[in-house]
Amino acid sequence: MYHPRLAYVWWGPWCPHRYPMQFLLPGPGPRSWPPPLRSNEHPLGLPDLQRAGDIFAVQTGNVLMRFSARVLRTCARLRIPCSLENSWSSRIWLCPQMLVCARLRCCSSVIVDFCMLGKPWRKSTIILGVHLDLDGLRRFRCLGAPRGLCRRTMLSHQQLTGVDAHGVFWAKIAEPYPTQLCKLVSLAFVNFEVSEKASGMWSLVWAG
Repeated sequence: MYHPRLAYVWWGPWCPHRYPMQFLLPGPGPRSWPPPLRSNEHPLGLPDLQRAGDIFAVQTGNVLMRFSARVLRTCARLRIPCSLENSWSSRIWLCPQMLVCARLRCCSSVIVDFCMLGKPWRKSTIILGVHLDLDGLRRFRCLGAPRGLCRRTMLSHQQLTGVDAHGVFWAKIAEPYPTQLCKLVSLAFVNFEVSEKASGMWSLVWAG
């Protein structure tokens, strides 16, 4: 984090049990939901977890969450532009450490729906930015259309459940970021760099 050539940080922590719906495979036979590991009241993990695998998943997720919060705070202190993305429904946003980061004066957040960036699935995502102007992303919300329909196409959203015709989980297929999102976030980083250089030049002018 202290390297002089570090220009910006993009961070998307993996969340254990992020996609419980992907376990609902089509076809005959019994199907069951994975057990819940967290709740809105207990974002750091349910207090009554018993299975070793569940406890390990919660502990792993909490380590990643705390590391993510540390990255955000460090970037805020060193004035390094940084952004963290995670699912809109992820309980990482309810964890005390992340709530502290979100209240920093240099932080702002936006919600982006991937369907408005050319994808057939909605996949609402929160992007928390540090020293970044993310206002250009605010228009990519799928709001105002009839329930279940995409405002851009007026078609039903592709549900990220089960697998496609080739046996690949839809949740896995939907992992890559939309190209337009990458370009817009890159532009936000570039704008920060240009603004910093311009401020430095004006400081020299006024000082000399």
